[in-house]
Amino acid sequence: MTMSPSSATLVKSISATGARVSGHTIEIGSARDVRLTVVVSKDSGTVTGLAVKNGKPADGVLILLVPQGPEPDSSLFRFDQTDSDGSFSLARVLPGKYTVMAIENGWDLEWSDPGVSQKYLAGGRAIQVSSDSKIKVNVDVQQ
Repeated sequence: MTMSPSSATLVKSISATGARVSGHTIEIGSARDVRLTVVVSKDSGTVTGLAVKNGKPADGVLILLVPQGPEPDSSLFRFDQTDSDGSFSLARVLPGKYTVMAIENGWDLEWSDPGVSQKYLAGGRAIQVSSDSKIKVNVDVQQ
């Protein structure tokens, strides 16, 4: 399969026979034959909004988009930092259910560890991204 960088194609999932797959990471051991299945999608949406603290926009806040599910795929996590006006933008988000979180001083956290992000999920906002959707959401800042 050949894809150009401008094709805006995103890897949706990867599975393998003869190798271990975790998100978009493939670990090939001693197997001689490996069969990969890669599912790609041109569908994506955009999530924009404001991080709000004490009723006012907050700048420099970590925005974290986490896919919903029992074991979220960390390769689908998206992040941004709010601008001086508290705004953020996450483009090219694959369709699915997500939680958007705003975390003050969150840059030093190991956010890709589900145990760490789990404690912030309840304070986030659940959203549903569909193909070509443009979602705007305000998110309360958590500490």
